[in-house]
Amino acid sequence: MATLNNPDKAASTHAPGLLSSGRNGQVAPEQIPAQVGQQMQAATETALGMSSEMLRYAGQRLHAHAAHLQSLAGCTTPQSFMDQQMAFMSSSMQEYGEAVSKLIDAAQGTSNVSTKQRS
Repeated sequence: MATLNNPDKAASTHAPGLLSSGRNGQVAPEQIPAQVGQQMQAATETALGMSSEMLRYAGQRLHAHAAHLQSLAGCTTPQSFMDQQMAFMSSSMQEYGEAVSKLIDAAQGTSNVSTKQRS
């Protein structure tokens, strides 16, 4: 069983590929794979791309909702009210589908959604 008092035993219980520290709590430079930086950068870019897309979608929906409420204020008949409601719901579902597709692409690392596009 791994314990804090026995770092050698604790290190031997980790999954292969994980870094373990020595008795002084420091990791030797030769233990750090060169790929760690690249993997961290890729993971960070993926998370930022997904966050960027979620914020873009949320902002777009807020604007669309505000415009929809203004358009409902101009409705004079029950039919025009229902037409506005149906148009809003239809566009909402279409935009939701597009946003989900972009999030899936970002999660797979195949998207153009990145921090570079947030200008």
